[in-house]
Amino acid sequence: MQAHTNADDSMKRTIMTSFGKKWRDWKSRVKNIGYTPFKNDAERLAHRPDRVHEDQWLAFVYYRGTQSASLQFYLCEKMFIYDNFL
Repeated sequence: MQAHTNADDSMKRTIMTSFGKKWRDWKSRVKNIGYTPFKNDAERLAHRPDRVHEDQWLAFVYYRGTQSASLQFYLCEKMFIYDNFL
C-alpha cells in the first residue's frame, strides 16, 4: 500500500481497518450462504457461491471440516458470546 499512496499513517490505519472489516464481513456472508445451511460437504460443494472460485471453495469446505478448524471456530464463537454479554 505504501508504494501506491501518499496517505499519512493515520489514514493508512483507517483504510486497513476498513478493509479488514469488509474482508471479515465477506467471509461471514459466504459462509452463511454456502456452508451453514447445508448438512454435509457434498451439498456444500454443490452450492458454491457464484463469486468464489471452485478450487477456493473446495479448500474452504475441506478446511472447515478439520478438527483444528472446528475447535478454532468453536472457541471464537464462545469468546464472541462472552465479550458481547459482559
